[in-house]
Amino acid sequence: MKNKFKFIFLMIFIVLTFVTISSCKNNDYQIDRNLSEIFKPTGGTFSTYYSKKTKLTIKTGKSNYAGHFRLTYDGEEILNSKDYNYLVPKGLTIFSKIIDPYSNKTISFEILDYSAELTFRYRQSFNGYCYVPVTKDTYYKYFTNSYIKTNMCDFKMHFNGSNVKKGLTYVLFTTDCDDYYLPQDGPLYIKSYNNNLNYEIVSSQCKDRLGNSYGYMIVDSKINNYELLDNSAVFSAGEHYDIFLGEESYSFEFTTNANYLELVFVNLNNDTQKYKISYDYTYNTISQLKNGILVSESSEKKSGTKYENTIELDGTSNAPSSGEIFGVKFMSVDNNESFNIEGKLIREYTYKVNVEMI
Repeated sequence: MKNKFKFIFLMIFIVLTFVTISSCKNNDYQIDRNLSEIFKPTGGTFSTYYSKKTKLTIKTGKSNYAGHFRLTYDGEEILNSKDYNYLVPKGLTIFSKIIDPYSNKTISFEILDYSAELTFRYRQSFNGYCYVPVTKDTYYKYFTNSYIKTNMCDFKMHFNGSNVKKGLTYVLFTTDCDDYYLPQDGPLYIKSYNNNLNYEIVSSQCKDRLGNSYGYMIVDSKINNYELLDNSAVFSAGEHYDIFLGEESYSFEFTTNANYLELVFVNLNNDTQKYKISYDYTYNTISQLKNGILVSESSEKKSGTKYENTIELDGTSNAPSSGEIFGVKFMSVDNNESFNIEGKLIREYTYKVNVEMI
């Protein structure tokens, strides 16, 4: 009887122990975070303040990470990409720790010196004047009723010897670009002339914990250990059009994805001349998947607001004798839609410009 009582007591103890352990286990909270989630537009930190005992794990997942950066946990360094020769591989567990309840700690991201760099040269026109040196002596180089297109901002990526592995690699870069000059409604548009590489700018306006400006893009490579070159990526933001007018009416059309346009009209006649300028545009929606690959285009085209104005332009007889560029009419056009990523929608604009001599 005594042995039977001991056995029953032992079974009750085992059940209570199991229930207690199971209950404690259920109170543990598991959080797995991908390294890419830490690249925030502002701040570059996230709090580990949880109401439950939590096991926090940070992994690289299915992507590699190129650039010079580090992570700190409560001020202590937990990752420095320099230790991986600036290419942190996929499938890596960076950080794993049990976080006590209500423990107010932070994990911070910092961009460091040996990252790629995005620079730019802004080509804003001076007081609405034309970029090209059209004077009495040089205007014959430019055909009447024609136009020249240039990028408003010349963006350039310096990769600092960055390598990418086969598959997806997050490439981090610093930027000296003022926020005013970077696209506000979406990332920069980038294309490659190398069929083995696809680029997708995800963000160009991030800030790390120290307030340093940086961005990151995804590179999909078909080649293993490919070295990125400074001329392997072509960027486009705003576009500028110098339009050369003669003695006849003129119409032209162009298509753009730029989110900002400048139109500058140049009178190549000797005398001052009045022109009636008008333009309208249509746009269609394009679907863009990851890595910049366009996969579908809507058949629906929508019309935008029509613009019309009469302008008076000086002729070449009024061009300065110093040979400097001379004044013309300047207009700016701000498209509200820009590039987007991961299947979201972008717009392609087709402008039709008409110039009638009065």
